[in-house]
Amino acid sequence: MIHSVDMTRMTGELKIKLSGKDTAVSDVIGVILMVAVTVIMAAIVMSWSSGVSAPEVPKQCGISVTRDNQTSATVTIYSIEPTGTSVTNLSYTSMANTTFTQINTTGVNNATRYIGENGQITLASYNEHVVVKVLFSDGEEIVAYDGKI
Repeated sequence: MIHSVDMTRMTGELKIKLSGKDTAVSDVIGVILMVAVTVIMAAIVMSWSSGVSAPEVPKQCGISVTRDNQTSATVTIYSIEPTGTSVTNLSYTSMANTTFTQINTTGVNNATRYIGENGQITLASYNEHVVVKVLFSDGEEIVAYDGKI
């Protein structure tokens, strides 16, 4: 509670006299409160940043499809991403064949397909629409080619 205000024109200062005891937070308590607020803020930033992760790289399998003659084409694997990902199956369908048929490749191991392996697909005619699917070892399947050859 303020008892009186003494304004002195000579010094240009405002003097306020408080009644009773002057109270404030002690230096030790102030430091403890600042440390506590800093720790809480650090915990909030840490919990937020632990939930943030790098995006997962999608699996990709680069293939080329080239026509050999009127009734066949060659499918060649030229890339598998990300590194360490394995391909277990290639299959295709065309206008003449409505179900997906496995492509047998030139690799030694039939459980895994590797870069550079190729296989033959059978076609009915020129300019035929072909879809080639790739099955990865974790069960994920993607369409690697969808077009006319």
